[in-house]
Amino acid sequence: MTVLRISSAALVLAACGLGGCFGSDDSASSGGAAQASSKASSKVEACLRKAMPEPCTLLQHAGAEGLYPDDLTFTPQEYGGQVSCTASWSAGREQEIKAGAMTFSGPVDDTVELNGIRELSDDLERASNMFAAQHRTRSDEEKARLAETAAEAARNEVGDQHKDMATDLASKFVNAIEYKAIDGVGDAAAWGGVGRFKQLAVRAGRMAFQVRMTRSNEEPQVIADSVQLAKAVIEGCQ
Repeated sequence: MTVLRISSAALVLAACGLGGCFGSDDSASSGGAAQASSKASSKVEACLRKAMPEPCTLLQHAGAEGLYPDDLTFTPQEYGGQVSCTASWSAGREQEIKAGAMTFSGPVDDTVELNGIRELSDDLERASNMFAAQHRTRSDEEKARLAETAAEAARNEVGDQHKDMATDLASKFVNAIEYKAIDGVGDAAAWGGVGRFKQLAVRAGRMAFQVRMTRSNEEPQVIADSVQLAKAVIEGCQ
């Protein structure tokens, strides 16, 4: 049996190329785009902009809200020109892990992450349209174009010998990308992505950022915790 190994980064970056994970210049209004408006003050926008190279400062403040231990060590990481901040801790949580036909339980850390802080546009309406266009479940036609781009990136890693398998894997990856709107945080928010890459994306005025806090094995609770974290980040900037 042939085991095909393609880095998830290649697929994610290919998807971002058309889908705009981190602020592509896609300003076309989508069917779900909201009217341009902002509850975020210029102070919040300035705070997020200042934190772009040092996002850990925002997570350190949010820790005072009791969302996670206040003695965590946060680790900044740079990838593709974006700086993220992560931390993990043990709270005794266990998770089922599948390995082939076998399933077993094992301890897993709780985690918190803040990434993708960026200015969408200096124009509020354009920023609103960009965010809405980037964070939506795409049409079949768009997914087909996205899958071909991801497949090309995958084939570049594995070569022509496994191009059919790479194309199939890329198609499955792209078709699994979906978003749903989340109310009550920032000016707009959406939960989505694919698999373990799902995060909460939030727009605050002309700025955007992404968070994920995992203290549960159940996605609804992960979403609720991530919303609470996003609110703490915004409140810390006010």
